Amino acid sequence: MCQDPAIGLVKTGVFVDANSDLCANVSETIDYEFTITNQGNVSLSSILLTDPLVTNAVYTSGDDGDGILQVGETWICNGSYAITQQDIDAGEVVNSASVTGTAPTAVVVSDISGDTVTNDTPTVTDLCQAASVALVKVGTYDDGDCTAAVGDVITYAFSETNTGNVTLTNVIVEDPLVTMLGGPIASLAPGAINTSSYTASYTITQQDINAGLFSNQATVTTTAPNTTTVTDLSDHTSVSGNNPTITTICNTPSLLLIKTGNYDGFNTNGDCISAPGDVISYTFTITNTGNATLQNVYVTDPLVSVSGAAITLAPSQTDSTTFTANYTITQADIDNGFVENQAT
Repeated sequence: MCQDPAIGLVKTGVFVDANSDLCANVSETIDYEFTITNQGNVSLSSILLTDPLVTNAVYTSGDDGDGILQVGETWICNGSYAITQQDIDAGEVVNSASVTGTAPTAVVVSDISGDTVTNDTPTVTDLCQAASVALVKVGTYDDGDCTAAVGDVITYAFSETNTGNVTLTNVIVEDPLVTMLGGPIASLAPGAINTSSYTASYTITQQDINAGLFSNQATVTTTAPNTTTVTDLSDHTSVSGNNPTITTICNTPSLLLIKTGNYDGFNTNGDCISAPGDVISYTFTITNTGNATLQNVYVTDPLVSVSGAAITLAPSQTDSTTFTANYTITQADIDNGFVENQAT
C-alpha cells in the first residue's frame, strides 16, 4: 500500500503585558502555541519541535505518552519567550519553528511553522514602542548677599532621562539664550539618566538685574529606533514638567542726593552786605548707588522750585547738571542769619 507521510505545524504568538502598562518592557513575555498535526496517512514517531527562541515548550494536550502522532491526531505545545531591549527597539519579534517526525519506513518528514498548515509564514508579534525623553535644567548663581553685577555668570546643569521603552540615539540639548557645552549623547537606554554630557553658562546683563530674574528654557531632541524625532522642553525640577528655569537675581536700588547752595553775603572787605532779594543758587548732584537702573528720577524741595525734567540713571551714574533751583532771601532769613532746607 502507498504511504504518504506528512506533518504540519502552526505557530501563534501573544504578547503578555505583565505589568498592565499597555506597552512592552524587557523580560515581559510572548506566549507561543504550537499545533502539530499528522497530515499524512501513516503514524509518525520521534516528534521533535525546534524553535530558536523558545526553550521551555511543553506538550499540554494531544500526546498520550506513547510518543506516536497518529493519523489525524493533533498535539498542542506551549512555551514562552522573554523579550529583549533589541526586540522592543525593533518593534516586533519575528521567528519560525520547525517540526520533524519519522514514518514507519524511517522516512523523516518536516514542516516549518506558519499561520496555517499550508504556508510557512513566520510568526510576527508586534511590540508597543513608546519613545519619550525628559529634560531637567538647573541654574546655579550666588550673588554674594545681593551684590549682583553685570558680567556675573549663571551656570547650568542638564539631566536627560529616557522615560520611554526604546533606545534613543543622537540626544541633543539646545538653548538659544546660553552658551552650551558638550554632547551629543550617542545612545540613551530606557530608564537611563545622563547628567554629565551637557553644561552651559549665561552672563548676566543689566536688563536681567533690573528684572530681578533670568528665565529661559532648553529643548532636548533625539531619535527613536523607527527614526521619529522625540523632543521635550526642560523643567527646573521634574521629568514630568515643562516649566522654564528661573534664576533670581537680587537688585538693591539706592540713591544719593547732594545739595549745594551757592551764596556769598560779604563784599571783598569782609563787610556783610546781605539784603532781601539776594539769591541763593542750588545745584543737585544725584548718584545711583545701587545695582539696578532707576527711572523717573526727579528732585523736589519744599522751599524752592526745582527746574529740570525727570531722568534715568544707570548704576554708578552721576548727574549734577539737570536739576537747579534759586531762592530769594527774605528779611526773616537775614534776621536768622542762615537759610536751612532739604531736598528729596
